[in-house]
Amino acid sequence: MANIDDKIQAIREAIYGEEVRGAIADGIEAMNRESSSAYTQAVSSQTSAAASAVAASGYASEAEQSKNDAITYVNKSKSWAVGPNGSSDQEGSDTNNAKYFSQQAEQAANAASDKAKSWAVGPNGSSDQEGSDTNNAKYFSQQARQAATAAATEATANVTSMMQSYINAAKSWAIGPNGTQTSGSDNNNAYYWYLQAKSLVEGLSGNSLIPMGTITFSQLPTNDIVVGMMYNISNEFVTDARFAEGAGHVIPPGANVYWTAQSKWDILAGVPAIDRNELTVLENKLTLDSGEYTLIANGWTASDDIYVQTLSVSGLKNTDIVIVGYGSMTKADKKLALKAQITCVAQGTNTLTFEAEELPTINVPVNVVIQGNNLT
Repeated sequence: MANIDDKIQAIREAIYGEEVRGAIADGIEAMNRESSSAYTQAVSSQTSAAASAVAASGYASEAEQSKNDAITYVNKSKSWAVGPNGSSDQEGSDTNNAKYFSQQAEQAANAASDKAKSWAVGPNGSSDQEGSDTNNAKYFSQQARQAATAAATEATANVTSMMQSYINAAKSWAIGPNGTQTSGSDNNNAYYWYLQAKSLVEGLSGNSLIPMGTITFSQLPTNDIVVGMMYNISNEFVTDARFAEGAGHVIPPGANVYWTAQSKWDILAGVPAIDRNELTVLENKLTLDSGEYTLIANGWTASDDIYVQTLSVSGLKNTDIVIVGYGSMTKADKKLALKAQITCVAQGTNTLTFEAEELPTINVPVNVVIQGNNLT
């Protein structure tokens, strides 16, 4: 708005008529100019107001449309969230909304829980459970436990049985069979061999003889000799200082000599009371033959808990005097032969029959000396 305070002040201060009129005229002109400006602005404002009204009307329509759109979207959102609520433009349905799928998910979770429980511990009444009383984790756990318990029981029984078997076998080898052992026997156990050793020792103390086989005189041992050892000497020899009979005696082939408790060799049959010439005459009257034969390891036949083998000895008569002894063997083989307890039990025409208490596992050489019965 125009400021006319100075015009008013000029009118008040004018003294002369011309000054008064001029001041009044200036004030009126100023007011006129202000009024015209105000009118122009009012017209312009009216025009602007009309335009604003038109624009406001457009905005109101847009706002109404926005409101309607918002309502539509709200209804659609609600439809997708919880299902239709009566609005025809809702796209969701009773089976196609968030709430429905939430419910479906909950039902599926419950069903899965029931199925899981069914597979874990068996059916609990739900019709969609796949497990059964014999097809679930709990059942198979129980079955596994029962199987493990049965296996442990069987293993314990087997171990107990095996332990008893070994105990019986050990007892058998220690003292002989007790009705259940299969390894030892009455003559193949520690107790039996103890009795045999005891008998041997006691026998040695009583001057019992231990047959050691047939050797030549030059092979007669000079050391490691045990009281009672007896050898058959296959050749003629002359006694020396080692003999109880003294030196210088001529002994025919086939004589048996044994080691005495006095540390001397003694001739088992005594010293012949003949000189060398007489011995020559005697030899001419005797039909002598000797040889080494072999008892074959696989030639034995079992008969009444013993083993029998017959040797063919050409020229032997059942009336001949026969001396039999072990042939040349290694120390180990001789132990095995002695353990088998081989003895000559029968004599026939061209045959000698042997028996063994235990089946020999080696070939056993035997020396056979035949002394004819032609002394008349």
